[in-house]
Amino acid sequence: MDKQQLLQELNKILGINHENKSRLLSRTEVATLIGKSTATIQRWESEGLFPKSKRPNNKCKAMYRQNEVDEWMKSNA
Repeated sequence: MDKQQLLQELNKILGINHENKSRLLSRTEVATLIGKSTATIQRWESEGLFPKSKRPNNKCKAMYRQNEVDEWMKSNA
């Protein structure tokens, strides 16, 4: 696997779509954006009330696709 293929695979795992420029946000960024605690975001996610986080491996922080968070905010305004 060459470098370009590896980068494409990593982007696929992380959910980065360069066509729509979907950025990944940390749980802290999401919590700040919507005015709730990180614990609330984590609880909502576990209860199915918030978009699922993405993790390329177990050592990485929970990350959320910005477009999914934006859609959630619109539907829960």
